[in-house]
Amino acid sequence: HQSSMDKGRAMWDLRTKDGLEVSSGYYFYHIALPNGDGKSGKLAIIK
Repeated sequence: HQSSMDKGRAMWDLRTKDGLEVSSGYYFYHIALPNGDGKSGKLAIIK
């Protein structure tokens, strides 16, 4: 998923790149910044 940053926040509409809703579960993410920095982590989606 690609998104723009706004005041240090990235938004995700909980949809896949194909527009489908994601399922409940644990998700791992990596945010890559243009300057080479990045952040990785995990989050839980509970429906």
